[in-house]
Amino acid sequence: SLPPLTPGLEDLLAEKVEKSREKEEEKQLSCKVSVMQPILRFLQLLCENHNQKLQNLLRDQNNKTKYNLVSETLILLDSICGSTTGGLGLLGLYINENNVGLINQIMETLTEYCQGPCYENQACIATHESNGLAIITASY
Repeated sequence: SLPPLTPGLEDLLAEKVEKSREKEEEKQLSCKVSVMQPILRFLQLLCENHNQKLQNLLRDQNNKTKYNLVSETLILLDSICGSTTGGLGLLGLYINENNVGLINQIMETLTEYCQGPCYENQACIATHESNGLAIITASY
């Protein structure tokens, strides 16, 4: 049988366990972020079979207020992968078991936006000011 732990050592061990739990909780995706995965899957399916009308509509609507969902998807990838911190070479620190499914879905959705080919969406991604294109190429 092991000897009992000293009170100081017990406190230190409890503190380490608590910090480990906190770090794990920080890595978990919030509900606001995790809800994006099925939404992105829906957007991906809208573009299936090279549906150019819907591919273009996701980028440019004929409304007073326009929502470029191609750019917004790229911005989401950029923010999740931490490139805004200048750590593009450190992608492994930002991609983990909690967000890899969402990142994979983002990549699949971006791919479907561009297939056909849809040159306008390709240009939108290639010329965007985010580091999204660099993340895409660094991920593969």
